[in-house]
Amino acid sequence: MALAASALAHAATAKPDPVLDAPPAGLVPATVKLSVILAKHDASTGAQPKSLTEDWTYVDTGLRGTEHLVRSGTDYHSKIKSDAQTDEYGQLAGARWHKDTYGFTTPNTGTEDASFYVLRAIEDASDPKNDVELAGRTTGASPANVVKVTVPGAKHPEWIFFDASTYRIVRVERVAGKHRIAASYDDFRTTDGVTQAWHVHDSYWVPEYDDDYRMTSFKAGGTVSPSEFAPPANPVVTDTTARGPLPSQFPFLGAIIVRITVGGRGLDFEIDPSVRYNMIDEDVAQQLGLPSFGKSTQLSTGERIPYDTILPSADLGPIHLQNFPVYATDIAWRPDDSTKIVGTLGYDFLASHVIHVDYVHRLVEVLPTSALPPAPAKPIAHALDIPLQFDDGALLVPMAIGDGFTEHALLNTGMPWTVVFGNYVDAHADTLKGAGGAHTSSFVPFADSASYGKTIDTWIVHTNVLSFANLNFSDLPIIATEESYDERSIDAVVGYDYLAFYDIYFDYPHDRLLLVPNDRFYKATGKVKPDAP
Repeated sequence: MALAASALAHAATAKPDPVLDAPPAGLVPATVKLSVILAKHDASTGAQPKSLTEDWTYVDTGLRGTEHLVRSGTDYHSKIKSDAQTDEYGQLAGARWHKDTYGFTTPNTGTEDASFYVLRAIEDASDPKNDVELAGRTTGASPANVVKVTVPGAKHPEWIFFDASTYRIVRVERVAGKHRIAASYDDFRTTDGVTQAWHVHDSYWVPEYDDDYRMTSFKAGGTVSPSEFAPPANPVVTDTTARGPLPSQFPFLGAIIVRITVGGRGLDFEIDPSVRYNMIDEDVAQQLGLPSFGKSTQLSTGERIPYDTILPSADLGPIHLQNFPVYATDIAWRPDDSTKIVGTLGYDFLASHVIHVDYVHRLVEVLPTSALPPAPAKPIAHALDIPLQFDDGALLVPMAIGDGFTEHALLNTGMPWTVVFGNYVDAHADTLKGAGGAHTSSFVPFADSASYGKTIDTWIVHTNVLSFANLNFSDLPIIATEESYDERSIDAVVGYDYLAFYDIYFDYPHDRLLLVPNDRFYKATGKVKPDAP
């Protein structure tokens, strides 16, 4: 279901077309006032109890699945299941979370539309923040009054169709990129005093993207325990005896490339703590014959559609991967001309293993989970235990930049340099000098719904303070961008220019990130390396 939203987001990157602002064709003057339409619509929906429980079946671009959704006020808990994977999302007292197919749960501050895609906001005409006007009335056997709604900041208006006799919303038209899409609502039923559509169909500009949702059960009212909305505890990672080096290379300024063997074929994947999902290039997924579980993978226009799939069996050194979930998409990131990355290993992989990265000796190895006992034990001599948090699987660490401090710096081993995002640059402009200088385009290993790797606009700023772990720089040129890192509150990216000075222990099973200063650190700082215990 999430990929229907991805299709919409991908289309929205196209340049706006003013022709799309035109009202629906064939409208005639309406014979009822806008205020009457909105008042009668509110009355038509019936009671709105605090708690709701509903079940849906869906077909998303050919992929079939189910959703179970419980809501109480602003709290909610959804379970979205398909043959490809199972995800759960929730919110309790304003704090959102996401549980993945592996059963691991992390906080989520970004936009979460997967749970509510079938329940997307259709009440925009009643929102006082929006500009609303009556556009006219359709003709035919089932006429509808059409209301034009302009949401602040939106490039195009949307058009909401209210049935002329029942005043229920039966159709909504919106713009995505260069295309108009329509959602139709029918099979209205009244259950527990609530009247709503039990069938929703989305029509896109190509039929392969069409989605269909049918409600199978509904219950309104009653008391729901807050425990329903609380984030589930993470599973205890079973101790593994797997230990040893992973076949790896470091082709370009920190990118950690490991070789996965699938059916005798070696594939280069990048370990990336900045992303949640494991990814694989669409071409490689099709060459390997990985399942699509019924989901369309290509439009009639030739455009590719990302999809969830699995690696049935794969080996990474001493690690064996069985039915390993991966997201088939365009892998556009290339660390250098001779290295072709065909996939990434993100939080879903790191959460199940302890991974050690040694930049000096160009080594990546897996350790048994018991090799690093939990706090308060200190398993590695002279290691820095870095405070961390996860945002939908992305690893965030604290960092001082300019005259400020952030706990939302994204650790990205594929980035050759540290980058500061526009929201932080704007808030600390006095100590981040150089804004407005020469701009250039940089290709970076950032992920979105359509690809891994994108071009961003960057320039150089100077800062009097740049501090991470126990390494401090002053009067340092760093890269700034007006871009934001998807919808999350991320202020900066910590890149290889810092990470190169440490051995890194990704100890996700114990919610821990350990950094051990290496020989480069002591050579650069002039500090004396302590004796080994």
